[in-house]
Amino acid sequence: MLTHRQFITAGAATFTVVSKVSGTHITFKVEQPKKDSPHFVSVMTGGDNQGGFAFLGSIFADGNFRHGRKSSLSPDDKRAQAFAWLWRNVDAVPVEKMEFLPACACCACGRKLTNPVSVEMAIGPVCGKRMGLTVCTAEE
Repeated sequence: MLTHRQFITAGAATFTVVSKVSGTHITFKVEQPKKDSPHFVSVMTGGDNQGGFAFLGSIFADGNFRHGRKSSLSPDDKRAQAFAWLWRNVDAVPVEKMEFLPACACCACGRKLTNPVSVEMAIGPVCGKRMGLTVCTAEE
């Protein structure tokens, strides 16, 4: 089984981290366009879980994450701080404090799901509503 760190750096990972303390969740995407290039880290900034991501920074070959100068988000943004903390602690966070959810696809339409409720049910809000289910109001 992959560790969370291995999953994140596999090459094309999208995942949601849920704080069991605050109940909040943040979705990240980490991609490595070429084998020897850094991994580019993005965070979901809106309701579009396909293209609504903003560049945060990079994970370099030395294993360090650095906030990107070209990021539209400040290093002080809570999402930037959350990823920096996550990367430092990813394989040491107790399961009672954080849940790590790899993105999955809606069983009805195949769209990427990132909201924790949708991931758990494997169906998005639009398809769930069409089927008479209450899933969640949006892919946040």
